[in-house]
Amino acid sequence: MEAIAKLRNIRITPQKARRVVNLIRGKQATEALGLLKFQPQAASEPIYKVVASAVANAKVKGESQGAVI
Repeated sequence: MEAIAKLRNIRITPQKARRVVNLIRGKQATEALGLLKFQPQAASEPIYKVVASAVANAKVKGESQGAVI
């Protein structure tokens, strides 16, 4: 299942954020959250929050689709 979460108006350069995102790209959500928790880069905290939000969105979306079927 795919979930979307967006972060806007963050005051971190795209190059610095991309370095952190590339670490977790293609990984499972739980593994990505574990990696982000211990990264020393400043961009890891907001990206952690976005991934956690996407996981929560996926859970809610899955529950609502399960109720309809």
